[in-house]
Amino acid sequence: MNRGGFKVEQIKDGKITLDYDVFYSRSELKEIVAGYFPIEDEKTLSGNYKGHRFRIYAKNITYLGNPWEGFKKRIQLGSNFKETVANNKAQRVETILLGVYHYEDTLIFAEFDAESYAFGKSNNSAAHIHSFDLQRAVKDGIFTKTDKGNHRIMAFMPNKIADFLEIKFGNAKDPLENLKAVFGTFYSSVPKEWVGIDCYQQMLEANWEDRRQTEWAGFYHEYRLSKFLDENPEFKHTVIFQKNKTKDSIDLDLYYPEMKTYGDLKAHTVGDTIIGNSYETLEKAIKIGPLYYVICEHTTIKDIEFQYRTLLYWHNFIREEKLRSHDPMSQKNRMKGQVNLVDFLIVQIDQFNMDRLSSFQKGFMNSDGNPRKEKFTINKKDIDNFLVYKHVF
Repeated sequence: MNRGGFKVEQIKDGKITLDYDVFYSRSELKEIVAGYFPIEDEKTLSGNYKGHRFRIYAKNITYLGNPWEGFKKRIQLGSNFKETVANNKAQRVETILLGVYHYEDTLIFAEFDAESYAFGKSNNSAAHIHSFDLQRAVKDGIFTKTDKGNHRIMAFMPNKIADFLEIKFGNAKDPLENLKAVFGTFYSSVPKEWVGIDCYQQMLEANWEDRRQTEWAGFYHEYRLSKFLDENPEFKHTVIFQKNKTKDSIDLDLYYPEMKTYGDLKAHTVGDTIIGNSYETLEKAIKIGPLYYVICEHTTIKDIEFQYRTLLYWHNFIREEKLRSHDPMSQKNRMKGQVNLVDFLIVQIDQFNMDRLSSFQKGFMNSDGNPRKEKFTINKKDIDNFLVYKHVF
């Protein structure tokens, strides 16, 4: 056993403390892994689970390195990694790329999708994980996510190894599987090009409550999800869209009955900062459980490219008649003409990563002199601190 050279975040009793990394030699790692997994050959860390042959490629989970933040950790992939995965595959043997984290009484395993690192587009020399991912494993037993590089990661406790193997090789589902499936089906049901005038017309015909808003893309997003769930009520066991909240209820659009927690639906331009809800709402909801925001990312064609066709249609046919005396061009910089869907994300916010959020509207005042509610944001550079799933259309 060896120790690292920097004091960084470590997990102790599920909480963060600052101390040096602990890491093991290759032989020590093999001994640890063989003591927990169903291994038939300790030398090669080979095993068999319900007819699925596997070999474990084990590495230490340690600090990413100076000057990175102390919560960023990684496993270092050896020079033989790609060759090992390829050879295993040729022999019809699954490679389990396993990270081992150990600090005092805390032992956590993390599986990284070996083939995505070996054969993916990125030239990876390391696989990354965060200390708050490990905290979630301590709390829930198993935590799964897909990072911004589209690599699947599963962190789990030693007493959940059977559950991990059943998810990997059997019929068990990871905790977010139903949520991914519902939104995957939803987005496959909608066109990938949303034209402003067409979307306004659909919301107008349906008498949708927010049909008159200038930020039509976000409200059309809500309209289509609400319509989809009404047409497919079996999915309401997983997702409920709640447009009209009762007084004192949590001001979030999505409720997940299976997970008994909340989330929200967002649409935003790729690369922009994601603007969330108020901190007041966040703090109230997070006491109940993790929040799962579903975010549809799109490219945007501003209405100026359409000679303000959408803006004038909105002003003449959608806007309330009593407001049509106002100059429509005052909205010209805000109006979108068309959005093209790129992907959807599921981001998780909980007590472990909420301190990584940024702030918006802090100290802002309304025109009546009252302060605006401070909102949280997720900056583009920080998205991997929250991302648990990404699907590219």
